[in-house]
Amino acid sequence: VLYQAIEAKQWDYAVSLFTTHKQGEQSATWVVRKETNGKLRWRLLPLHAAVIFGSPLKLVELLLADYPTAAHCKDDQGMLPLHLAFRNESSFDVIEELLPAFPQACFVSDRKARTPLQCGTTLVRSSNSSVGRNSNYPAHPPKSFNVVVTVLYFVSQVAI
Repeated sequence: VLYQAIEAKQWDYAVSLFTTHKQGEQSATWVVRKETNGKLRWRLLPLHAAVIFGSPLKLVELLLADYPTAAHCKDDQGMLPLHLAFRNESSFDVIEELLPAFPQACFVSDRKARTPLQCGTTLVRSSNSSVGRNSNYPAHPPKSFNVVVTVLYFVSQVAI
């Protein structure tokens, strides 16, 4: 039920589940999709899904409070929730919530040997490389650039 609410972006309903029921079991339940031949298509926790689908900060806070270990768990692509936050251009508030839950995540690589910050800078580089090819591209840096710069500063402070 929790995952379905997140996937449908029913944020109020997903948040309400935490006040009416203890979601620990659902917050810690891996959601798996397989191909018809049985091959794994994808695997993630509700926290991963919340980050992917752009949930509000309140839901991320509730998921982390209910199952803090989720911040340490990799999805089927070897990505932590922090990787997904950078890849999906999450708000700084969400990133700021994920970092203290697992500060070492800044240094963990996914299956493509990328750290969370590298997932964000890859996005910025690919966006910036399209400037010359697309005259409709805005002249100012993409939102992800600002997020990456802000988080780079925050990560450097955590490392210190």
